[in-house]
Amino acid sequence: CLFTLVYTERKKKPSRDFFCTQLPKSNQQEDKAMYLNEFDATMQQIKGKWKIIILYQIYEHHSLRFGQLKKQVEELAQTEVSHKTLTEQLRSLETDHLIIRTIYNEVPSRVEYSLTKKGQSLIPCLDTICEWGLEHTDRGLLQNCLCPDLE
Repeated sequence: CLFTLVYTERKKKPSRDFFCTQLPKSNQQEDKAMYLNEFDATMQQIKGKWKIIILYQIYEHHSLRFGQLKKQVEELAQTEVSHKTLTEQLRSLETDHLIIRTIYNEVPSRVEYSLTKKGQSLIPCLDTICEWGLEHTDRGLLQNCLCPDLE
């Protein structure tokens, strides 16, 4: 932020105001700083009500259409998931390059979601979190288990 003198129209004398301006930065990395640290970066990309379930379902089925994915998520969550919420979660995962949205040039149009290499690399991390959760949480407190292979 810069400290500047700004002339006001009425008084014709300078007043002091603070305002922020984009200054050129010497380091390209600083322009893109969005996260506090590597842990924050990871958590920001996977936080969201349905993101982990979405990632696991796409991983299990290799690719899913929107309707199939919605059905799978609702079965696991045992609740209805709105079209808007699921769309927002998918867009966020796509923006973070964790999933790929493939549009097929067909009538009716067909869209499928699959994991990117980056998304696939996240699965072992999620498995580790599942293992920890299963080890340190009373099973009676779990509505359901996403990682039954780890039990």
